[in-house]
Amino acid sequence: MKWNAWAPGVNTRKDWHEWAKNEKDFDLAQIPDVSFIKPMVRRRLSSLAKMVFATANQFIDEQQQPMPLVFASRYGEMDKTVQLLTQLCNQEGLSPTNFGLSVHNSLVGMFGLVKKWTDSSTAIGAGNKSVSAGLIEAYSQSKAIQAPVLYFYYDEALPKVYQQYRDGLNTPPICIGLIVDASDQAMTVLYHSIKKQVAISPIEFIQLLISRNV
Repeated sequence: MKWNAWAPGVNTRKDWHEWAKNEKDFDLAQIPDVSFIKPMVRRRLSSLAKMVFATANQFIDEQQQPMPLVFASRYGEMDKTVQLLTQLCNQEGLSPTNFGLSVHNSLVGMFGLVKKWTDSSTAIGAGNKSVSAGLIEAYSQSKAIQAPVLYFYYDEALPKVYQQYRDGLNTPPICIGLIVDASDQAMTVLYHSIKKQVAISPIEFIQLLISRNV
């Protein structure tokens, strides 16, 4: 099963296995390396987008054939949303570009454009069940079309103004990416495990991947 995850200081499969053994810890000062993306595109990327592209770069090569996309996030681009709301409160003009990049499906669309993938794309938001909802969607699509689907889950801490409304513990900025193939027995086992743990957190999901040695 092809997967990778990015968190500050822990961003390769090797890093994650060391983290699981308490041999490595998060480093919140680290930011995603997206130097491989053209500068004109890179300057438009949010921190969430950079995490997704950095994660993809670790396990998807340039020869990868396009496939359908499923992206999931609990909060999405909340930083951009807060900026827009603040501008509204201050009676300032809103940037159409910033608004377009703030919506929940903006990142999956941007990924398709940068990669020049024109297959279907789906954006999922399902509260604290977003990790499992995204995987279930990706697995269901893969089973229906009998082909792999690329799945990403990504999130970061809520902006300070919304911290009181968070529905779980703060986790470091995190992105998980994997190729979901319903014909893979290991993926089918993972899918059934997730159906029993629908409120699984991203960290718990990574721990599950590591524990199953996939």
